[in-house]
Amino acid sequence: MKNKTLLVTCALFIMLFSSTSFASNANMPIRQSDEYQLPVINPDLLNSEENVSLLSAAENTEVQNTFSLQSEGPQNSAFINIPLDFQVTDSAFDPEKPVVYLTDKVNKKLHRVNYSTGQTTEAALTFEYEPESLTYANGELYVSLLISGHQWSGSIEKGAIAIVDPDNLSIKEQFDVNIDPFDIEADSKNIYITSGSNQSSYIKSFSRETKQEVSSTYIRHLSYSKLHPTLNRIYTIDTDSSPRDLHAYNISDGIFTDPEYAGGGYDSPYHGDYPMTVDFKISPDGKYIFNGAGTIFYCDQSKSKDMYYKHTLNTYFNDISFDLQNNIFFTAKTYGIDIYSYSIMKKIGSIDINGYVKRLNYSGDMLTAICETFSNEYFIVAISEIENALLQESVIGGIMFKGIISGIVYDSARVKAYATDKALNRLYVINLVDNKIER
Repeated sequence: MKNKTLLVTCALFIMLFSSTSFASNANMPIRQSDEYQLPVINPDLLNSEENVSLLSAAENTEVQNTFSLQSEGPQNSAFINIPLDFQVTDSAFDPEKPVVYLTDKVNKKLHRVNYSTGQTTEAALTFEYEPESLTYANGELYVSLLISGHQWSGSIEKGAIAIVDPDNLSIKEQFDVNIDPFDIEADSKNIYITSGSNQSSYIKSFSRETKQEVSSTYIRHLSYSKLHPTLNRIYTIDTDSSPRDLHAYNISDGIFTDPEYAGGGYDSPYHGDYPMTVDFKISPDGKYIFNGAGTIFYCDQSKSKDMYYKHTLNTYFNDISFDLQNNIFFTAKTYGIDIYSYSIMKKIGSIDINGYVKRLNYSGDMLTAICETFSNEYFIVAISEIENALLQESVIGGIMFKGIISGIVYDSARVKAYATDKALNRLYVINLVDNKIER
């Protein structure tokens, strides 16, 4: 067999240079991280009689870097940097359009920004009351409006909910609620609101059709909430208790079905065993709860298995977004974004941003980050072609690879190699006679 050298691409390190100039449509230089190295594998070293791991095959070769560590390099990804002239209170991304909706509590406004065009503010809506939380569901925006405001105790709770048409940013309906709205979720028939006042308070549901209260149960005030994508359940996390805890509330047609004598819903099986921040999100496949402390818990239909510990990323994050089609997810942090393989929960890349990354969204092949500078100025970074930047294609010895190869074995009878790609969670079949990847 002729000598053929396979370059096995390890994780790439992506550098996004953000500056106060807010240049649009600039290219994002790709850089190899000095913490990663590229092992060069010679298939002749692979023993056809037994499986040989990538690591053991590489032990007989020199490990070398092939990417320059200069600031300029292959440019595979474009970004748009959009300055904002207001402070962002909360955000919701449109699932079908390159648009983000932002509440501006100080100026009592709701803004719409198209992050693909870089247009700073497409439209804005002004409210009578301060807008705070918002969510997108059923082709509508649901915005909480503060009337009584968040009070520690003794408050007669009062607020309002505005239902907004996202296409023209007009109020379709607005109604008062007998709760101080803190966080808000919505399904096809009901709106769910957690209280922002009075410590031991309520989570309530309201009918989208009648605007009347449907059900309520107990909750700690100032709790954030997430609606599970497949289970009839809302998960919440408290923000002013120690140790902090996750809670779950089963629902049926807007009614909280857990017995109230147990305190409303049920909490996780832990009490301070694992670190938790106030930030959390449920993976789109509904399997896991990712907490901002880097701690991951299972979601399960059965209460006896729900919210059990799975794994830790060993690092904190502010927000998380998923691209499960390409088996990756992104976490927001100060000064940047980390990129992970979803199947093995390991970091495979990074993006540097000059600011505090507060919110993330991956949609339509674009990664969008809402960021804050250390002088409290907000801006949006929209990064396109992120997979091309992270998993760039390289032709090595006539063979094109794309991904992160974690293992390879040689089949002498068929003159083929089989390689596993941990980034895209797939198997390569390589024909070493024709020097081509069969699949």
